[in-house]
Amino acid sequence: MKTLSHYLGGRYVTGRHQRHAPVYNPATGEQIAQVALASADETRDAVRLAQWPS
Repeated sequence: MKTLSHYLGGRYVTGRHQRHAPVYNPATGEQIAQVALASADETRDAVRLAQWPS
């Protein structure tokens, strides 16, 4: 099963958290991939990287 990664700071990053959620094809209902769910620390990193420079 394909696992979708996080995209942070211009690069793909494998999630450190072990939880995943299914990704479905909306036309068929078939599961086509899974996406890594971010931990609280990973979410804070994403927010920090997404902020405009001061």
